[in-house]
Amino acid sequence: MKAAVVLLVLLCQGGAWALRCHNCTNIAGSTCSGPVDCPSSAQACLSGMLSMELSQEKYAIAAKSCVESCESLVPIQARASVKDVYVYAHCCTSDLCNGAGTQGPGATAMGLMLGASVLVTLSGASL
Repeated sequence: MKAAVVLLVLLCQGGAWALRCHNCTNIAGSTCSGPVDCPSSAQACLSGMLSMELSQEKYAIAAKSCVESCESLVPIQARASVKDVYVYAHCCTSDLCNGAGTQGPGATAMGLMLGASVLVTLSGASL
């Protein structure tokens, strides 16, 4: 009976088995906050980066987040560079696999999709 009560208590603690990911958006080298427990619907961590040069000014956006799955991100790992635009995406499924700190990649899905649309627009214009 005691074992059933302990099991019930453990099952009611929803965050006990939640995936942990780094979660932040940083622009121009600002720092990221610590890791977060992802919602139960999130099965993966995403990191991504968009950098570009416009009128000789360099811009970079990096972010990290929890995502529902890697399958919605095609390809799971992608690197692309067109003219002065660089897009990087990485999706992974273990705790804190999307890296700490602000160096290297990071991005929310929205930021990454924005970067991908810029990349597609620029590549279409050069064809």
